[in-house]
Amino acid sequence: MKVICISASNIKHKRDDGTSTHACRLIEEIVMNITHNSAIVEILLLTEYEPNPCIGCGNCYKTSKCANDEAFNAIYRKMQDSDCLFIVSPHYAPIPAKLSMILEKIEEMAYLHWFHNNSYKAALYNKPIGIIGHGGSDDRNTLHAYSRVVLDNIADALRTSMLDVVDNGDAFPNGVIFMMDKYAKDEDNIFPVQTYNWDRIKTEITPFVEKIMKKMERAQVYIEKACERDAEVLTHIQARTFYEDTLKFRGVKGGPPGVDSIDWTLDMINKAHYFKVLINKRIIGGIIVFNLGNGLYELGRIFIDTDYQNKGIGQKVIDLLHNSFIDTTKWRLETPEWALRNHHFYEKMGYKKIGVEGPIPEGFSVFVYERCIG
Repeated sequence: MKVICISASNIKHKRDDGTSTHACRLIEEIVMNITHNSAIVEILLLTEYEPNPCIGCGNCYKTSKCANDEAFNAIYRKMQDSDCLFIVSPHYAPIPAKLSMILEKIEEMAYLHWFHNNSYKAALYNKPIGIIGHGGSDDRNTLHAYSRVVLDNIADALRTSMLDVVDNGDAFPNGVIFMMDKYAKDEDNIFPVQTYNWDRIKTEITPFVEKIMKKMERAQVYIEKACERDAEVLTHIQARTFYEDTLKFRGVKGGPPGVDSIDWTLDMINKAHYFKVLINKRIIGGIIVFNLGNGLYELGRIFIDTDYQNKGIGQKVIDLLHNSFIDTTKWRLETPEWALRNHHFYEKMGYKKIGVEGPIPEGFSVFVYERCIG
């Protein structure tokens, strides 16, 4: 599971010591505790990025990225590559300028596509996101005021962009808002010195983070036909998966033909049945199927991102695949002789070894498996 936590503060000199970043670290601690350290949590400090405001050029309609803002594109890619998101934002006027720039571009991309096709689903469609805000006051009577200008404004933009804004009950439906304990003047500093009770804040945000993590546990695995714009992501996942496997079991970095070629992936998308494997609209793997005729189909390739292996996803994907081809009488596949985990997996899924071929040019033989349907 990949979690992105955006620290939206603009205060450059605070960097790692800012309030938003402290809250992100608390979220990371809670997530790692819930997932028994199996999650990957990345904190994005907006102080380290310099996004630009949207100028309404419309180029993003064709490319799904900003033609004038590589900082935004880098953040947007990371958001797409996550399973869920958190935004921690202070109250400015009403929210930080950099966060506003990011939200307006995500919203513009979603709107333009929806305007031309009302069935369109944005790149971040249905991705769970939790919003946590904080205000510059020690008066807890102002919590609702800060909630309106911070949580509600961010939530409205995110919902328009088709994300799943996780609610936090009736009092603060759009997230969690926390306050400082006290502030004081410092003769040597123009800024107030703010003091926070981080133990109390952790207690306040933990149930909200837990709710989002439980939502992730219920996330559904599904497959869809891949299209050309998926080629770069699929190639990256494929290369990483096979490289890690071959390094672990053969001591060399390798893989099947086209393992790191976007052109090869594009060719397969156009010529074969190429499916992407998704969780919450995030691509986590791919499957290539060839129709050999007369009800015989070949499972040419299957790969699942290394972060999602050993979680039962492969088994679900094979079941989904089998149910997608109702005219099938037999499935066939080949797998390397050294890939013992693959042998066990395919046999568990009902495949039987029928022969050995090779050696192939890479210097090893492959086992041939088949599974009859019906």
